[in-house]
Amino acid sequence: MNTIKHYPISDERDLHIEFLKEIRDPIAKSKISSRVNRMVTGNFGDHKPCREGVWELHIDLAIACLKDYLKR
Repeated sequence: MNTIKHYPISDERDLHIEFLKEIRDPIAKSKISSRVNRMVTGNFGDHKPCREGVWELHIDLAIACLKDYLKR
C-alpha cells in the first residue's frame, strides 16, 4: 500500500488542494481525484520517470492531457 503525501509550500498552502478547487469541470475533478486514489493501491497507470525520484503522471481528460508530477 502506498501513501499519498501533500507537501505544503512555505506558507502552509497545499498546492494540490488549491489546484483542485480551481477546476470547474466536475468530471475532470473526479478523474484527477480517482487517479490519485488509485495510486494508493499501486496502480500508477500512464506514467514515466522524469528525473531521479520524480515521475510524470499523465491524466487524459478527453479535451486535454494533464501532467502531474510525483515523487516515489
